Amino acid sequence: MTEPLKIHEVKGRRDLVAPVVAAEIERLGTLYPSLDFGVAEIPPERKDGDNFCRTYGIDRRNGANCVVMEAVRADRRWFVAALLPVGMKMDIGGFVRRHVGARKLSVAALDRVLTYTQMEYGSITILGLPEDCIRLIDKRICAEEFVFVGSGLAKSKLRIPSAVFETGGSFDVVDGLAQEK
Repeated sequence: MTEPLKIHEVKGRRDLVAPVVAAEIERLGTLYPSLDFGVAEIPPERKDGDNFCRTYGIDRRNGANCVVMEAVRADRRWFVAALLPVGMKMDIGGFVRRHVGARKLSVAALDRVLTYTQMEYGSITILGLPEDCIRLIDKRICAEEFVFVGSGLAKSKLRIPSAVFETGGSFDVVDGLAQEK
């Protein structure tokens, strides 16, 4: 038996999203007023993608996890964030590394990620990241009407219209980014 999930408009519940996330949603809402961003309050122990989908009866195709990595090439270091469907994995050292042009790519250290993103552990999301972050989206996510992702705060999940990834301009939609585990 699944639990009900109450979705609120982000405008009315900014307390449920990290300030950097709220700012980007506001910007995107101004550019694309037809897009509907929602937020749901959840117990922090339900923030994991698999647990969230199972608890609230959300199809895993409508759930996504964000992974933040650090790339290195010569003297340059930069962050890369990838959004992939719940239950899938990436070839970080191969496919993703080559896609972003890095010599080395690895999951970024937690303390650096939290400082860089200004978000809480376990709820980092693809929205609201600093402008210098490369943001990769698995193409399968764009096939769904919406996707649930972290909100930047452990106490909630965002419902994002997937159309934002193809209209928002600062996302790189990648075919084959994620693979089955």
